[in-house]
Amino acid sequence: MNRDRRNEQGFLHFVAGASAVLRIMLLILIVVLLIFIWRKAYSFGYALFSTEAEGTDSSVPLPEGLSDLISGLKGAS
Repeated sequence: MNRDRRNEQGFLHFVAGASAVLRIMLLILIVVLLIFIWRKAYSFGYALFSTEAEGTDSSVPLPEGLSDLISGLKGAS
């Protein structure tokens, strides 16, 4: 009877140790994934905002009286 109890306690210690190891491995995996995602997001943002915008300047003619209407609306607020 004492021997069975000792084997059961040994098994419980093994399960507790294995559970702790699995938790640590899961935590390390989450940290590695977060670092990977952060690096990808940073390089995407850097590539997006570090380049000069390409395009041409253009002007749009306004119909007669529209500019007076717009300036009147700006003055009203």
